[in-house]
Amino acid sequence: MRSLDVLLIEDSNDDVELFLAAASTALTDHLVTKSTGEEAIEYLLDQPDGSVDLIILDLRLPGMDGNQVLDVLRSDQTLRTIPVIIMSTSFTEQDVVNAYLRSANAFVVKPLGLDELRAALRSIEAFWSSTARLPSLGTGFTRPSLGLGGPAPAW
Repeated sequence: MRSLDVLLIEDSNDDVELFLAAASTALTDHLVTKSTGEEAIEYLLDQPDGSVDLIILDLRLPGMDGNQVLDVLRSDQTLRTIPVIIMSTSFTEQDVVNAYLRSANAFVVKPLGLDELRAALRSIEAFWSSTARLPSLGTGFTRPSLGLGGPAPAW
């Protein structure tokens, strides 16, 4: 099982701390956190292709919300291949439907405790690092000029 390079997009400091504690024994050795959608998009556009294996995205973000982030990710030729897991406290069917309509790879209701989160992250890790095959983004992908390449746009 290989370690995943994960981007967590989460605005709650408490949730980030819980995630970091859980991720230290499950999921990854390399975790980057961003607290807004705008910061996350800028970070991703500045990274070499293939530097992020998996994105875990909260829906309720300040400014650009999780659905808008997902729309931007799926409209970019290179970023669209990165698996995105929505992890939210939302239980509403509409949020689940909207996430999948925007091509989220999974929707997970955010576990409340450390043990539950650790178990969820272990399941995510097992699937995305051992079972699923991820594309090699460094080969054959070029980012078209859609206002998403080059310097990051001002969101």
